[in-house]
Amino acid sequence: MHTRGYCAVITLNRPHALDLAALRRLESFHAEVAAQTCAGAPMCVLVRRTAAAGKAAASAEADDDGHCCHHTELVRRARAGDPGHAAALKRAQYGTAAAISRIAAPYVVLMDGPVSGGGGMMGVAVPSTLRVATERTVVALPEVALGLFPDAGATSLLQRLPGALGRWLGLTGLALTGAEVRDAGIATHLLPSACLPELEAALAALGPRAADRAAVEHVLTSFEGRWKQQQQQQQQAGSSSGSSSGSASLRWKLSLINEHFGRGSLEEVVASLDAAVAAQAHMGARAEQAAFLRDTLNALRRGSPLSQAVTWELLRRAAGQLPAGCATAAAAAAAGPAAAAAAGLLPIPGAMGINSCNGELLDGSSINGATGSSSSSGSSSKSLLQVLEMEYVAACRCMAGQGDYYEGVRAGLIDRDGWPAWRYGSVAAVPAAAVHAMFEPLPGQPLLAPQVQRDWGVGAYPQWPVWCVSRL
Repeated sequence: MHTRGYCAVITLNRPHALDLAALRRLESFHAEVAAQTCAGAPMCVLVRRTAAAGKAAASAEADDDGHCCHHTELVRRARAGDPGHAAALKRAQYGTAAAISRIAAPYVVLMDGPVSGGGGMMGVAVPSTLRVATERTVVALPEVALGLFPDAGATSLLQRLPGALGRWLGLTGLALTGAEVRDAGIATHLLPSACLPELEAALAALGPRAADRAAVEHVLTSFEGRWKQQQQQQQQAGSSSGSSSGSASLRWKLSLINEHFGRGSLEEVVASLDAAVAAQAHMGARAEQAAFLRDTLNALRRGSPLSQAVTWELLRRAAGQLPAGCATAAAAAAAGPAAAAAAGLLPIPGAMGINSCNGELLDGSSINGATGSSSSSGSSSKSLLQVLEMEYVAACRCMAGQGDYYEGVRAGLIDRDGWPAWRYGSVAAVPAAAVHAMFEPLPGQPLLAPQVQRDWGVGAYPQWPVWCVSRL
């Protein structure tokens, strides 16, 4: 971490798996930056990889090795009777995300290379204000294959993506790349990797104007516009690399994703995909679409059914759904925060920011297909801190052996036999009680930020900003 002009630059050496010491340094640094910016100090924050990390990012094997060491160490220590280490790691991860969300200055993350996992670059990118993708960007959330779920605020991001795209990303672990990342709204800008050093110099040259988000965005937009002109010239010359086809690719994928993942339950999603894959085998559908559906179904089958059910529930709760079976839910919600808290529908100060059962949206509607991101208005979505607390409880229960995490790490990263013995054979076999148990408050565990007065959506940790804008 160093300064360059009015830019505070954070360089990540191992962005795929930050350890506890690194996360605590990041959390402390972000808290200091938040205090300085609140006091009026002009600056922006830039997060990047080292050149060595960027080269390693180009190797999937190197990235997998980093994840392997990270997860195997957590499981080893937990099995040895030290689950507190995993809890401390998660607190540091989520504390970093919360600290980033409090920074008033422009926060730019260069997402150059693989971006996955709450413990790495994804955990830093999710709460940031400006995210730059490149042709090398690969965004994936493979946690369900390890018996976990997308965390570090990722569920708050996913439920705001267009249509049912967030469900597809979180439940399958499949990836979006390059222009797809920008077009989905995960990244705000798309630039070639080669121009990132020039971009960094341009931001540093802003001087005190680096604290002005409009000025920073103007620099990013000008770089993006210049690259688009180069692409158009290449297309006219017949030498296009095809890197501009992200919108077209994601558009037809999203149509299929909405059709199958916009269902009312996880069981219906699997049944819909099963039927579609079987039908296309006989109807001779377009090869590209047929392969996409097969890959999606196979990815669903590889993941932990319990983790997929927990992910589904996390997305529902992050969208602000109220407990089902509560006759007073609508009346309490309409009466405002105090009545809702009294009815047990909202967290009250000093209590965990979680619900205890399924529910409906504030207006009584449900999420499906085209309305999968209907919460993007931010009116009913949970705040970042609420989502982090909810994820923290579920993560600690996974780390303590309550879910499929140990078995997922064993089969995927230790023995690497690819045959995990999940607790349940299918999503249909997962009892609702097992899912709800993952969200039960942790006895004796403190809140992530007990000093923050949390209510309907105001406080030191703001309601999640609406920044996911699809270009589809």
